Amino acid sequence: MPMSPVYKPYCVYDESGTPIYEPSDKQLLLHQTRAKYTLYGGSRGSGKSYAAIFESIFTCLKIPGCEVVIVRRSFPQLEQSILRQFEKLHHQIYSNDPLAWNHASNFVRFDNGSKLYFRSCQNIDSARQMFKGSQYVLICVDELTEFTLDEFYEMIGGNRCPIKTDINGDPVVSRFIGMTNPGGIGHAFCKALFVDNQQVAGQDVDLYDPSDYKFIKALVTDNPVYALDKAYLKSLESMSPALVAAYRWGDWNVFSGQYFDNFVPTAVLLDEDEILLLMNQQKWQPRWMSIDWGYAHHAVVLWHTTLVKNDVTYYVTYKEFVIKEMGEAALGQEIVRLNKEQKLKHVYLSPECFGDAPHSRAKLIGDVLVANGMNRPIPANNERIDGWRLLYNLLNDRPTCSYQISTACPETFKAIPMLIRNAPLRLEDVKKIDQVEDDIGDCIRYGLMSYIHPRKKPDEVEYQEKLAKITDYTQKNIFSLRYQEKMKRKKKKGFKLR
Repeated sequence: MPMSPVYKPYCVYDESGTPIYEPSDKQLLLHQTRAKYTLYGGSRGSGKSYAAIFESIFTCLKIPGCEVVIVRRSFPQLEQSILRQFEKLHHQIYSNDPLAWNHASNFVRFDNGSKLYFRSCQNIDSARQMFKGSQYVLICVDELTEFTLDEFYEMIGGNRCPIKTDINGDPVVSRFIGMTNPGGIGHAFCKALFVDNQQVAGQDVDLYDPSDYKFIKALVTDNPVYALDKAYLKSLESMSPALVAAYRWGDWNVFSGQYFDNFVPTAVLLDEDEILLLMNQQKWQPRWMSIDWGYAHHAVVLWHTTLVKNDVTYYVTYKEFVIKEMGEAALGQEIVRLNKEQKLKHVYLSPECFGDAPHSRAKLIGDVLVANGMNRPIPANNERIDGWRLLYNLLNDRPTCSYQISTACPETFKAIPMLIRNAPLRLEDVKKIDQVEDDIGDCIRYGLMSYIHPRKKPDEVEYQEKLAKITDYTQKNIFSLRYQEKMKRKKKKGFKLR
């Protein structure tokens, strides 16, 4: 590759000296960083793909004999974006060496023995196969938010290199680079790890080092190719508000497909001390718990109550517990410890935990709770669409939402705006993406829908309403006698009268 020391660093020129690639300031930051994990993301048109391609080339040239891979979710996506761009560049850079680009196997072999692979990764199983035993010194993933957290972990498991020094004698550092816009199934973990520089909910604190992660926010205006392209800028700014926020301004707080687009952080967050004060003043208010059980997935436990403030009734989630790979009995013990003798009206548990088996998950957890003076769990209401709509409508109330979250529940607070619509199949439902936000969302839904959904009218009220409509005296007596007999039978069978 013809490069001259008189030229700008990281610029690439053809044989006539014409620039093939001149990195923008943000692209230059990407080439210069040696962070273990880097996210280059923001608006569309910020030069993500070109930066990934050239960083891969630079790495291959700098570390002889290494292996580098560029990944996209599907092969058609890979073919239409990365491969198409690389093939165009290949003819400019490697015009005298057509055999360097192996079309059949989608990799480039460099003269120094390095290889650059282009791969698609359809699901978690293909991620395991692709990165099992691999030794990629650099992994570049185009549109990282199209992947789940588990797939991210599978990919970085293959992020290593046996080569210790590069051509300059500097230590070789294995790196991962994700290129993306806000939105998608991986939005939540990308925002947490890179943008907010926080560990993912439920992640072992010993496995997270914030200094390993770097975020480079790049906008279309950072890319000289499109910065002054009025037509392209106009197309970005003519989208829906959520898309404009994500694709024009790189806003990670609002994105396309967000289910709870009415989530306003300042309207939903209530100070923990204020909640505890109100709870102490209103000890008669009901308290209840919801549990979304999981082992390989996260188990989530939430405590809820109703509180009145300034003559307005609020439904409040005031305590949370999020854990992974904890057995049923151990989870029960932890719930007892955290509950601290509080009297709960109900404990709602994931419906799938109940069954006829003598050692069902519900029984194993319930036995521990009952032995410590708590209620045995009952099946939670699992009406998905009605539950999401209930939460949506509670969040819609202004000036403050009818649903409030304590500052003691940071994972609950972060989860709600990360939930996305199940497009295009079922837009009124939340998409299951096997991440902790799913589990927290389900647990919130269990707690609200099970306790405050419309209940059946009490028998006595229904009886009085029907009786008032009967004008004939004899018919009134007959109806009254039948009702009394019906109540006797219910009581005899053990029904609890409303």
